[in-house]
Amino acid sequence: MSLRFLRRRNIHRDCRGGPLCPSRSSLAIGSFCDSPVVNFQRVGRALSAASLIMACLVCAGPAAAQGLRAEAALEKLEVFLGEPFVFQIQVHGSDAPAQPDLSAITDFTIQEMGGQQNNSQSVTIVNGQMNRVVRRGYTFSYRLTPKKSGNLTIPAITLSADGQTARTQPVTIRSTPPRETEDFKLRQALSERRAYPGQPVTLTVTWYIAKNVEGFSFNLPILDD
Repeated sequence: MSLRFLRRRNIHRDCRGGPLCPSRSSLAIGSFCDSPVVNFQRVGRALSAASLIMACLVCAGPAAAQGLRAEAALEKLEVFLGEPFVFQIQVHGSDAPAQPDLSAITDFTIQEMGGQQNNSQSVTIVNGQMNRVVRRGYTFSYRLTPKKSGNLTIPAITLSADGQTARTQPVTIRSTPPRETEDFKLRQALSERRAYPGQPVTLTVTWYIAKNVEGFSFNLPILDD
């Protein structure tokens, strides 16, 4: 799965108390920035009074609020038994959520793949009305591997951030046993049929390939205690 990271720059860089915008209060069209630090000597004689008004308008807009939401995303909905796939928890409304508790996921082995912030902001001006939208998010990524075949459910996961909570929706994935063909076969054999506790036993896995394969990967079987 490809993750797209989108970041849109503000139209004006001085939105945090820069010399062109001494405050964040809205300015009406036709008014002028009356701060003594704004003058033609600082911003250049080529910048007109209309441009100064527009710069102040860009800085003055409020940021839209965003509530906390969480979504579950799967790389695929059907996998073979023992085939890993990517599972993501996408958080909207905060870029610093607490680490989620995945103890309820029992039908899969879980491998953490890390996380990353997903923030963006945009500024639009229509008829002199400026609107600034700031979106904050975070994505947790995991690699899950089914332990058994059948319809397996990943339960709802609770996320918390900034005093708010949100839950993902439960998702179901189908795990099917690997299919054997004449071109691909897999065999397993143990070195001992009987063993006493603590005795090491060798498991030999043989993969028979009848065709030329340019690229392949082989995941070692997962053995639970």
